[in-house]
Amino acid sequence: MRIFIVLIAFCLSAFCENFESNSSSQERFEVQKTKSWGEHLLKGKKPPLNEYAAFYFSTDSPDKVYIQSVKDVTVRYAFNEFKGIDSSKFAAFWAGEFEFKEDTLKRLVFNDSVKDLRIFIDGNIIFDSTENMSKKDLTYNFTKGNHTIEIEMMNHWHTVDFYFALRDMVKYFSQNDIAEKINKKWKNFEIFSVSVYESSEFDRKIVLNLDQKYKKPVLLLLSSYNSADFQILNPYDNKLAFIVFNKDSRVLYDKKDGEIFYSDDKRLPYSYKVEDCYCISRMGLHCSKNSDIINVNEKIKKIYGVGLSGISHKYSAASFKIPEKIYNQDLIDEVMDARQKMEKLKIDCQKEQSSNFNDVFK
Repeated sequence: MRIFIVLIAFCLSAFCENFESNSSSQERFEVQKTKSWGEHLLKGKKPPLNEYAAFYFSTDSPDKVYIQSVKDVTVRYAFNEFKGIDSSKFAAFWAGEFEFKEDTLKRLVFNDSVKDLRIFIDGNIIFDSTENMSKKDLTYNFTKGNHTIEIEMMNHWHTVDFYFALRDMVKYFSQNDIAEKINKKWKNFEIFSVSVYESSEFDRKIVLNLDQKYKKPVLLLLSSYNSADFQILNPYDNKLAFIVFNKDSRVLYDKKDGEIFYSDDKRLPYSYKVEDCYCISRMGLHCSKNSDIINVNEKIKKIYGVGLSGISHKYSAASFKIPEKIYNQDLIDEVMDARQKMEKLKIDCQKEQSSNFNDVFK
C-alpha cells in the first residue's frame, strides 16, 4: 500500500444518543448504529488522538489508498490534480479520537454539495446526506472524555471542495453594535477590508501580513463567501480588532489583544470595481462583478464614523499584504472609470435589444 501525507484535520467529539439542533425547537434527530469504512481502512487499529488519520482513494480503486495524519479536514482540487485521482470518483475517510476535558457544545461545520457524506460520532450516524438530513445550524453536545469521529465522503463533480470542522459557539453582532463597541475602545482607528470568494489554498488558509507599524489601531473587516482561515501576521505589534462576515471562517492569531467579532450582516463584495460586463440578448447588460468599493466605503463611513484606509479584494487568494491597495484618489478614479465604461456598455446593449423582425434587413 502506498502511503502519503496530505490534508488537514480537525477536532470533533461525540455525544451520546441524540443530536441537538441549535434551533428554538431544539429538534432531536434519531441516530443510527451502523458500520463505517473504518472497518476496512483502520483494520482494527485505534484512530490517532486529537488528530485524524486520513485515507484518500478512488471509488473504482479502493485498494490503492493514500494515508496521512492531519489536523484539519479539508480538501480542494480539480479533475485529477491530487494524486491522479479523478475528482468525480474521489473518496475519503477521516477518523480521529478527540479528548474533551469538560462537557462542550460545538457547531459542526461542513459543506455537503455534490457529494455523499456521512458523519459518525462514537459509531452513531449523526449526519447522512443521502437521507436528506438538514445540516442547518448543527450543534453537538460533547460529554467529558474521549470521543471517536469518523467522516466518509464520496465526490460527484469535476472539482473536490470539502471541509469539516468543529467550531466554538459564537455570538453575532450587527455592524452598528460592533461600531459602538469599537468607538468606545478606540478614539481613532484605521479600517482595512479583506474580501474574497474563497482561499486558493488546499487548506483554505489566507495569510494576512501587516508588514508595517501603524500610528492608529487597525480594524480588519474579513469577508469570504466560502469558509476560510485568516492567519494574521503582525510583526510590528499593531493594535488589532477583527470583524468576520462568515460564521464558518476563523481568525488565526496568536496574540491576546485582538478582539474578534462575528457579524451577521451582508458579506463584502470581493470585487472592488464593476467589471466583466457583457450583453445578453433580450436580457440586457450583465456584470459578473457589479459592486464597487465607493459604495462600500460610504456604508462603512456611515456605520463607523471613519472610512476605509485600504482594501485587499480578490476572487481567490493565498495571501495578502495589508492593504493591497490604499483607498485614495487614484483608486477612486479607477473605480469611477469602470463605472463610466459600464454605463456606455449598458447604452450599447440597450440598442442591441431593440431589433425585431422588421428591422433585420434595414
